[in-house]
Amino acid sequence: MRSLNQSVTTITLAATATLGVWSGSAKAASLTIGQNFTGTTVLDVARLNNGLSFTPPDTIGAVGTDHIVGFTNGSFTIYDKTTATRLQQLSHSQFWTDIAGIELNRG
Repeated sequence: MRSLNQSVTTITLAATATLGVWSGSAKAASLTIGQNFTGTTVLDVARLNNGLSFTPPDTIGAVGTDHIVGFTNGSFTIYDKTTATRLQQLSHSQFWTDIAGIELNRG
């Protein structure tokens, strides 16, 4: 089941000199975490692939200006970056068929 936590947390990080390794004045940076959600699950992969799932899932993803893309063994998913809404999800076989005309043989 997908869960979504929309709390926004601001974290302030400060770097300081330690044992003379880093010389200079302390600097601070601000980081805001906007979305926290569960992506593709094993159950999602099984649903997309007629009950077949993969272990390990070999996950990979990318974040753009508007979207988050996740690719696993078994699934390709696009999320809206602002709301974390799942916009599209395909089996990995359908993904490769759609973009390259390659049909994966499971046998």
